[in-house]
Amino acid sequence: MIVGSRGQHRVLVCNGAYSLLILDSWIGDVQPYIALGKKLQGDGHRVRIGTHATFHDFVTGSGLEFYPIGGDPAELMSYMVKSKS
Repeated sequence: MIVGSRGQHRVLVCNGAYSLLILDSWIGDVQPYIALGKKLQGDGHRVRIGTHATFHDFVTGSGLEFYPIGGDPAELMSYMVKSKS
């Protein structure tokens, strides 16, 4: 069940555990969800962040679970920049 979203981001709840799914490619897109995840974790919820492997250390270093999604954020951003012109 999706309980919230912003752009390409989704917050999912499964059996009382929160999973935060991040689909953008900037650290600035991931960082707010780390803060949200830590708050939820502090309230006793299990939290998993799904994002690019580039952010593995950032997520796990924050004490949250990491789930890798495919793709290279640098390639994605390059494609987005080229597509806008």
